[in-house]
Amino acid sequence: MDELLRQVKDAASDAGSLKIVSALNGDGTIHSAPKGTLTVNAAGQLEYLEVLESSASYKNVVRSLWFDKKVTVLVIGSDRKAYEIVGTVRRILTAGRQYEDAYKTFLEKRGHGIAAVIQIDIESVTDMAVSNGMERQEREHFFFTHLDRLAVQG
Repeated sequence: MDELLRQVKDAASDAGSLKIVSALNGDGTIHSAPKGTLTVNAAGQLEYLEVLESSASYKNVVRSLWFDKKVTVLVIGSDRKAYEIVGTVRRILTAGRQYEDAYKTFLEKRGHGIAAVIQIDIESVTDMAVSNGMERQEREHFFFTHLDRLAVQG
C-alpha cells in the first residue's frame, strides 16, 4: 500500500486533480461533495478543510465519526488516474493550534474562515484503472467471462 499511498499523495497534491468525499446521509443515501483542499498529511491521513458548518457533507462526516461509519474518497489526478480510498473519520478539529493555523491560512487565501479540519484514517486504497480490474476479475472471478470472449480464445 505504500506505493499506492504515494500515488494518492501525488494525485491529491496535483492542482488539477478532483477529490470527492462521500458519506452517508441520515436516511442511508450517499452524499458526495468535491473537496479541493484534500491532501495527505504528514501522519499519512487524508485531511481536508470543511468550509461550511451547515453543509450536508459536514453533517455526514460528523455522523460518520459519531457512529463509526466509513467514508469513501475518490481522487482523480490530472493524468486521469483514479484512486478510491476507504477510511474512518478519526478527528474533526474545531479548535486548537492546528485548526487555528489552517483557519488563518485559508482566511488569507480565500477571504473567509473554515468550519473544521477533517482527518480520515486510510484503511484501503484501490487503483481504479480498468486494466487492474480486468486482471483481478480474470484471476478471481473467471466465471464472469462472457461467452464471446471464450469463443475468441478457443
